[in-house]
Amino acid sequence: MTDPRLGATPADTFNSANGVELLDVLALGHIVIEHAADGEYEFTRAGLLSAGAPQAAVDFMFANMTQPLERYQRRLARDRRRGEVANQRYAMTEHPFVLMSDGSALLLRYQWALDRFFGSQLYWQTFSSLGRPDPGSAAESFSLAMNDVFEEAVAEVLTRIVDQSPAMTRLIRENELQSAWTESVGSPPSVCDFVIPLGPRGFMTLDATNHSLNFALAQGLGTIDDYAVDAQQSLVKKCDQIAKTIRQIRRRNAFGASDDSVFVPIVVVPVSGVPNLGTTEGDLVWRTEEVFGDLAGTRCLYTPTVITYSDLALLEGIAEHYGAMGPDIAQAIVGWRRAAMSGTVVTGTPPTSLQDYLAGAGIQRPIPTRTFRLQRELVDAIQRRLTT
Repeated sequence: MTDPRLGATPADTFNSANGVELLDVLALGHIVIEHAADGEYEFTRAGLLSAGAPQAAVDFMFANMTQPLERYQRRLARDRRRGEVANQRYAMTEHPFVLMSDGSALLLRYQWALDRFFGSQLYWQTFSSLGRPDPGSAAESFSLAMNDVFEEAVAEVLTRIVDQSPAMTRLIRENELQSAWTESVGSPPSVCDFVIPLGPRGFMTLDATNHSLNFALAQGLGTIDDYAVDAQQSLVKKCDQIAKTIRQIRRRNAFGASDDSVFVPIVVVPVSGVPNLGTTEGDLVWRTEEVFGDLAGTRCLYTPTVITYSDLALLEGIAEHYGAMGPDIAQAIVGWRRAAMSGTVVTGTPPTSLQDYLAGAGIQRPIPTRTFRLQRELVDAIQRRLTT
């Protein structure tokens, strides 16, 4: 997705939408987090500036991340009228500071500042600043562009996993699938984002969706009907693309497939993409019975699942840690899906989560070295900004 209104990078869009450099805001967040870790929770403009924070970032923080106590009270009262407040947090993550009468900002919780300065709030801040997301608008283009960014982030992790696995031969992208299978000019087939051959008899078929739970579902306020609509528009739709891809592979015997080949369907979402419930996968299996019905009858399919980007990165760390000398990551993934399917289909028990399976199998779960490298690069960039 390209749009000259957005600039070349997400940081360019953030700057044009909010009037401040993204790195400046991250640098300010670094200062706040460091001080909060030392027990300092009250911040003044002068104090932040003397610590090296850029003026524009300080102005941005006080304008967008703080609220006077009276306004905070009204916002929280609305939350209580809306329903159970145990999981309602948007008021606090959007405005993690209370603006005091003397003009200082009191941080309410360390974690809320982390989310506001370094988490998904940066996306929502920019998205809302671009205006209404009407068709053809800059806001819509930004949303679509960030979907592409998420897909590329998933591709990067998958590439590193494939490189470390003796069983995984290569990562096949959507454009290659469509190029190979298009039969009429201008009418490419519907396919998933990624296919990974797992040796002679297996395939991982994956689709990435940059989907976040809506306001109600994310805060425990949604209904079953709300979730049904959300799941249909995101997870079930993606499973349909995966199913169509599997049918194409089987029909064409593509990439060395045969009638005996088995497929592992996976939807990858952001950390906030699905409810943090053990019932999510079982619900997905039920909702996609019709989508995968003909394939399930051929016994070529494991039950579909959803994993978050953080769990995908966990698999990267495992693949990197063991490499060719330990358990192949492909075997671990297939073993997990076999265990989950046995629980769901055979015994009727909830599917085994990835974390539980890895723990039970005695597989170490290290953080990938790439995560530490990126963290060092970010901190170095922040330090350079604070010292210039």
